[in-house]
Parts: sequence; structure tokens; C-alpha cells
Amino acid sequence: MQLLVMARARESVVGGDAVRRLREDVGKAIQRITASGKLLAGGVLVGRRIPFLLLEVDDGEELMELLGPALMDGMHCDVYPVASFESLGDHLV
Repeated sequence: MQLLVMARARESVVGGDAVRRLREDVGKAIQRITASGKLLAGGVLVGRRIPFLLLEVDDGEELMELLGPALMDGMHCDVYPVASFESLGDHLV
């Protein structure tokens, strides 16, 4: 299952130290996710500085394990299932 994850810092992350710590933790998490082989694409929505991850996972438990505490606790994560254009016709008849 492909999932699009878009993350944004929680409102409670304020001040230089908190922001710096979150950036370090999220950077390590993204390195770990990249090394897992589950990341299909990723980057940052530049205008809003929102990271996004396109992940291939088996289930919700695997998603939670991949995101880990840095993303799940320090950020709001919006998760959307992704369907291909090829399969779209099958669902719109």
C-alpha cells in the first residue's frame, strides 16, 4: 500500500533549541526511513517547508514503526492512501 505522509511541526515546538532538536530528530528519522527501502519519493513543499514522504508499507503498524517518535510526537502527520492513475478507471465506473 502506498501512503503519502505530509508533516508539519506541532505548535508546541517553539524557540531555537526546540526547533533545532526537532530538525535533528526528523533528519535522523528521514535517514532511517530512506535506509529502510520503503521510501518511494520524498522532499519538501518549499513554499510551506512541509516535508512529504511517499511510502510503500504493508499496514498501519509498519507505518508507525517507520515514522517513529520524531515524526509522530513532534509533528502533525497527515496520511493519505495513494491510488495510481492506471487503477483510477476501475474505481470510477
